Amino acid sequence: LRSKQVSTVEAFEMASRSEAVAMLQSWKDASVTHIVVTSIKLDYLFVAFYVLLMLNCSSHQMNKERNLILNNLLRFNIALSIVTGILDIVENVIMMHNINSIDEFFPTVVISILKFAFAGWIIIVWLVSVGKGALSRKAYA
Repeated sequence: LRSKQVSTVEAFEMASRSEAVAMLQSWKDASVTHIVVTSIKLDYLFVAFYVLLMLNCSSHQMNKERNLILNNLLRFNIALSIVTGILDIVENVIMMHNINSIDEFFPTVVISILKFAFAGWIIIVWLVSVGKGALSRKAYA
C-alpha cells in the first residue's frame, strides 16, 4: 500500500468517516482494495498468534513470579490477552463492514486504542516481571 502511496490499514483503523471515505476511494483508484481485504483477513492469523504468545508468556512468567502483586498482574494479563484478541477481531469485522458499506460507517478508533493499550500493558507487566527476576538472579549470583 505504501508503494502505491495510499493509506495503510492501520490508518483506516484510526480514521474518521470522512477520512475513511477518502482512503477507500484512494484504494479503489489504485486498485488495491483486494490487498486491504486480504490484509485484514490475514490479521486473524496474527491475532491468534499474538494472543497465544501473550497467554503463554504471561502464564509461564506467572508460574515463576514470587511477588504477589506481579503474580496477580500476570494472571490478569491472561484474561486481558483474550480481551485484546476479541477487540482485534471485532475491529476487523467492523473494518470489513466499513469497506463494504461506507455509508453505514462505524468508527474503530476507540477499539484500536483499547487494543493497543491492553497489549502494551501486557508487555510492560511481563517485562517488569522478567526484568525483576533477572536482577534478583544477578544479586544472588
